[in-house]
Amino acid sequence: MKKPMSKEEFEATMCFTKANVELYEYKIHKLIYNLKLINMPKIYSYDRKNKIMVMEKIHNMNISDLYGENAENVPSEIINKVQEAVKKLYYFGISYPDITGYNFIYYNNKIYVIDFEHAKFFTNSSKIDPFIHKFINGSHEWNPEFK
Repeated sequence: MKKPMSKEEFEATMCFTKANVELYEYKIHKLIYNLKLINMPKIYSYDRKNKIMVMEKIHNMNISDLYGENAENVPSEIINKVQEAVKKLYYFGISYPDITGYNFIYYNNKIYVIDFEHAKFFTNSSKIDPFIHKFINGSHEWNPEFK
């Protein structure tokens, strides 16, 4: 019989630990995950005092590590899936401006969104980042403000 993994072994192989996570980022990540709007890592724990979030590790590189920083090098099929994820967030009232290849992982033919530091809720009267509109309506480029 195989010995169960220790907590340390589990975290080393199955978890990603992110530091400096503000409470707002944790809460928006958890809400979106629970609503199952898009694919994203499951949160295992959050330490408010030390601002550390432990979440599921998606076992692949981010899009920029796979294809380089230029969005023109990313296959259209993958960009289209990123656009769909950002569009779903937008239609739910969440502005996700940090649109770079570093914040998306392509794994098993799915896009996973991995960073919600700059995401925020908006209302009809809120000023929406014009880049988001441009991106969800077909632009195949990353947001230059987040390079």
